[in-house]
Amino acid sequence: MGEDKGLIQVNGKAMIQNPIQVLQDICDEVIIVSNNSTYRQFGLNVIEDEVKDQGPLAGICTALSYSTTQLNIIVTCDSPFVNKGLIQHLLIENEADVILPIYQERLFPLTGIYKKNALVELNKQLIAKNLKVREAIKPLHVKQIEITKESPFYSKNLFVNLNSKKDLQELNFRSDEGS
Repeated sequence: MGEDKGLIQVNGKAMIQNPIQVLQDICDEVIIVSNNSTYRQFGLNVIEDEVKDQGPLAGICTALSYSTTQLNIIVTCDSPFVNKGLIQHLLIENEADVILPIYQERLFPLTGIYKKNALVELNKQLIAKNLKVREAIKPLHVKQIEITKESPFYSKNLFVNLNSKKDLQELNFRSDEGS
């Protein structure tokens, strides 16, 4: 997008603010992994990537390495409509290393539950430059939780991921149309 996505305004607030609020309602501690100190404005601990310029996998590894808990909720900053119901639904399952939502046959590896013990394998994948999270998690025990339009927490924008100015414009257009 040419700028830090988490700081882009969506519905009058920085995109990251909704995920922060959702996590604060569930978690004892919320950590932001970013190399941008501007995120300190949200009053949370901001940790820089331990391995720079290696994408979301490096961020997940950094988060897990700093975590003091076995269960860790990972939420990307560019999913501004994630909600508490989705996270609570994922937390019901606890028999896997990674618990992720799947919606309309699409896996969402940047919003899910990652156990601390997944860090060893994820670090191996990071060192091997296998940086696509969908690929890096394959050696782990991954549980996919099917999400449908009938799920009580479902909303039409739940899995909106904003990666371009066009995505943002389309979202604004859909919101204006009320669809």
